[in-house]
Amino acid sequence: MTTLLKAPEVAERLKISIKTVRKWTCEKKIPYIKIGSSVRFREDDIEAWLISHYKEAIS
Repeated sequence: MTTLLKAPEVAERLKISIKTVRKWTCEKKIPYIKIGSSVRFREDDIEAWLISHYKEAIS
């Protein structure tokens, strides 16, 4: 079973603000799940999302 993260944990891992995590959630830019009225993020989904959005710098 994968670990479920809260918005502050995702913000810390991505080095962004909690406000940005919540904004991206509302805009459906980042994968999340709803459990009742709570929003959680699967650790595996966040890792896959990061990899899919990785862009190499052009040298």
